[in-house]
Amino acid sequence: AKNYEPNQNIVNQNDDGSSLFIILSGNARVLLNKDGKDIKLGLLSPGDTFGEFSLLTGDKRSATVMAINHLECLEISKDALKIIIDKNSDLIDELATVMAERQQSNKELNEKHKELSAKEIFVFYKNKFNEKIKIFFN
Repeated sequence: AKNYEPNQNIVNQNDDGSSLFIILSGNARVLLNKDGKDIKLGLLSPGDTFGEFSLLTGDKRSATVMAINHLECLEISKDALKIIIDKNSDLIDELATVMAERQQSNKELNEKHKELSAKEIFVFYKNKFNEKIKIFFN
């Protein structure tokens, strides 16, 4: 487990990342830097995970996550997750679902896809993530 001090960044937006994190204790804030402004996206509590986008798709970190108070989290590498996924292939679907739900709740994305229903957006992203995850883990 890794420990972080208040106001310490755990991951930084646009960094390369190949691990996901599970918060064991403490809280974190998710920040998105857009046009030089930090937009507060949400709060994370014990049991919450973050970083799965970069881990599963190979994309850069999509947001900054900063510890609000003393925080302890577990970092799971791509190799460790690959072992878990190899033993439990349903996990890919579950992770793709989580990611699709997270994307769907992103308001900017909904603006872009006004002509699609929420369900269509969800299915579109779920399929897209499924492909990306399978390619990534090959």
